[in-house]
Amino acid sequence: VEEATLAPLCRAGAVVRAMPNLPVAIGKGVVALHSSTADASVRDEVTAWMRPLGHVEWIADEARFDDVTALAGCGPGFVFRFADALAQAGAALGL
Repeated sequence: VEEATLAPLCRAGAVVRAMPNLPVAIGKGVVALHSSTADASVRDEVTAWMRPLGHVEWIADEARFDDVTALAGCGPGFVFRFADALAQAGAALGL
């Protein structure tokens, strides 16, 4: 849900859109944040709230959330699938 859609739904000085990935459950994830209205103090506070979840990254362009999702969400899954395929190939070769 885009920031422009969220903003009229709440009475807040700033709206921050967040996109975490699954490893945040163990404090090893990535949280992408975007806000066109948050000042530096709000950004610092939100960053502090999110830091226990893992790496926190502010993105300047809200349209880049799709890129973040592809890299931080799907990317690790592809890497692990590739590593699994290598392990199976090694086992099939008797290693």
